[in-house]
Amino acid sequence: FMDAEKACVPILICQALKDDTVDNMAMHGFCGMVPDGMMVQFPESGHEIYAANYEERSLYFDWLLSYYEYNLSKFKR
Repeated sequence: FMDAEKACVPILICQALKDDTVDNMAMHGFCGMVPDGMMVQFPESGHEIYAANYEERSLYFDWLLSYYEYNLSKFKR
């Protein structure tokens, strides 16, 4: 996580709790180091959250769109 604390943009980390590809503990470590990091967990999702069941997939896209809309609104004039 070299230089993670230098991140200058908000970072949303979507964590699939049934992921067998990505190290979830490492994701927690990274999120704890970035200044403006936020983690959302999806308990029933595997590696590809966008391919999860309908409910989790809907929550995933809601989080993505809301997070980016909120953060982009900070820069609108």
